[in-house]
Amino acid sequence: ILIVDEVLAVGDAQFQKKCLGKMEEVSTGGRTVLFVSHNLITVQQLCKKALVMEKGGVIFSGESAEGISTYLDRGQTTINLEGDGWINLQECHAAGTGEIRFLRIRISPPSRKHTSTISVGEPVEIQIEFSATSLQKDLIVGFAIHDQFEEPLFATHWNDFGQTHTIRPGLWRTRCNLSPNYLRPGSYTLSLGAISSGTLAAHIIRAASLSVEPILSSNLSHYDTRIGKLFVPMNWDAPTLIPSNQQ
Repeated sequence: ILIVDEVLAVGDAQFQKKCLGKMEEVSTGGRTVLFVSHNLITVQQLCKKALVMEKGGVIFSGESAEGISTYLDRGQTTINLEGDGWINLQECHAAGTGEIRFLRIRISPPSRKHTSTISVGEPVEIQIEFSATSLQKDLIVGFAIHDQFEEPLFATHWNDFGQTHTIRPGLWRTRCNLSPNYLRPGSYTLSLGAISSGTLAAHIIRAASLSVEPILSSNLSHYDTRIGKLFVPMNWDAPTLIPSNQQ
């Protein structure tokens, strides 16, 4: 039995490709490969059977697709939703120094503050409240959005355009507008992070979730069937005929 533990979490792309090739070679040769990973896409591609473990015990054994669903269900964050659409984060496990503490987050369309359900292409406003226990120099706050397989789709933070801020002790709110919203229909999770002077001050995995619904309008519904994890509409010029003397 070949045991491969989180090999895709280290090394460069060439090293990972070589490891995947070796695993495939060994498995087709009749040997058993035990592949340990949080990379659900790779598990889905490589494995027919899956084991899901929690606290040292097996909680699922069976087909890999069902195993992935079990893993995702067990990993769902219990969201403490307040009446005004804010999600309370104070009971979430957070890594980091603790000098920054995420308190609340609200994800909603700008025109509808009390819902986290968004339509394809609809602008999204993300507000984050946090506290600082001491003076924080060169602070960067941001978030990442992950798909249902926990694959990161994109990340954004204050430093996207070279911005950092010095924050004094107190309660703070920051806001980001995703306009337009490039997410396709589906369920997503959002992770939060804060870095102060190059040191991780706070990090919450699966801090919140959001749902993107299909568009019902007939003239926009074609967005729902495009390939890819994101849809990115572009401005196209109308086609122009090339004159015969220029052909």
